[in-house]
Order: sequence, then C-alpha cells, then structure tokens
Amino acid sequence: MSTYVTIALMFALLVEALLAGWGAAWWMRERAKCAALLGQRGLAWIAVALLGLCLATVLSERATFAAEGLLKTAVLMTVFRSAFALAALPAAITTDLALRQPPPKLFRRPVPTILVAAMGTLLGSHAIVFALSQFVPVEAQGMLDEVTRSAAGIGAICALALVAAAWEEILYRGALQGVLEVACVRAGKSPMIAVVAQAAIFAVAHAGMLSPPGVKELQIFFVAIVWGLVRRWHGLGASIATHILFNASSAGAAALVLAWKLWPAAM
Repeated sequence: MSTYVTIALMFALLVEALLAGWGAAWWMRERAKCAALLGQRGLAWIAVALLGLCLATVLSERATFAAEGLLKTAVLMTVFRSAFALAALPAAITTDLALRQPPPKLFRRPVPTILVAAMGTLLGSHAIVFALSQFVPVEAQGMLDEVTRSAAGIGAICALALVAAAWEEILYRGALQGVLEVACVRAGKSPMIAVVAQAAIFAVAHAGMLSPPGVKELQIFFVAIVWGLVRRWHGLGASIATHILFNASSAGAAALVLAWKLWPAAM
C-alpha cells in the first residue's frame, strides 16, 4: 500500500477507536436510558448478530484474501473494527432514537428512500469519477487495485459488503453523527452541520483508493451526505440497508466488468 493509503487507514482506525471509547463511556453513563429504549435482551441480540457477522467475514476472508497476500491485514481489520463497532453500538442506537427527525414528504416511506438513496449514490459517485476523469487520469491504487483484478478479490469485496456496511454505519452515521448532533443541539446549531462533518471525516478515512488525491474523497463525501440524511430521517437500520445495497451493487458491477474482460479468454 502507498504511504497515502496507509496514513488514511491509520486515521480511520484512530477515529473509530475514539468513537469506540466514546461509545463505551456513553454506555456506562447512559445505560439506564439505553435499556429503557431497547431493552437488555434487544442489545444482547444485536451484539450476538454483529459478532456472528464478524466471524463469518473472517472465515470468508481466509479463502478470498489468501490469494491476494492480504490475509493478515484483512483479519486484523476485521477484529479491530468489529470491536470498535460493538463498543459504539449502544450509543449509536440511543442517539439515533433520541434525535431522529421526520423526513420530507417526498421521502416519507423508508423502503423507497433506501432504494433511491442507494442507487442515487451509486450512479452519482460514478458520475463524479467520470466527470473528473475528463480532466485528469483517474486510476485505482493500493489494495483496491489489487483485489479488483481477480475473481478472488471480487469475492472478498462481496463478502465484506454486509459487514463493512454495518460497521461503518454504526461508527460514522451512528456514533460520530450522533455525538456531533448532540453537540449541535446543545450549542443551538443546525444538526446538518453534524451530517456534513461526519461526511468529511468519513471521506478522509477513505482517502487514497483512487489517484489523483481528492477524487475518492469527493466521491465518498457525496455518498456520506446522502447516507447521513437517510440515518437522520429513517434511522440507523435504514442507513445500514442503504450502504449494504450500495456495496452489493458496486461489487456486482465489478464482477460483471471482470467477467466481461475474462469472457474472450474463456472462449
């Protein structure tokens, strides 16, 4: 991985570790409120489900990332981010339930909103890259370039689509946006500041996957704004569903492109 990608990865882990610490502190301070909103059994089932998804991802990564030589990095990231998400989960859900706002009339129904948000961000993010590519050459770099060159790599991305979406939504749209919204409400500021701020931090955490610098960040900033609004209007579950659908659609598109490239060689 390049130095730029490594720095972005370390930044992401630092942010997520801080969110995990804040989430754990919130749980110790507000556990009565969390229990009243969710019930102890509800929290336990959520934690068990997330741990199960993490275990399934580790097992799938052993098969997929081994071919790419990225097994150690993938497993370590799985362990760290699952632990961070678990620590931040109670705070993420509590702030979500406490601060949720009614959606605009056009986006009242959650399922159409999720579909429109997922497909809109998928098309919009690719449109951003396409538009920028007309002025500067845009190329994948680092781990993204490695894993999208083979069927094993595409399989790894598909395996991560579910779990990575859940982690990132719990940590960024749940805990990060939640704590920023709490701060905005206490300061008498618009909660949209929290939506924009979490999107900027989320974009920096994904830096370096495309070159030149700034392309991937702009792409991710756009999708994080939309997902932040989905979380604000319909809750953390809706933003997780949107992210999963986005990741699954992106992985499916990558698989189709790879199949198209390999088709002549198979004939």
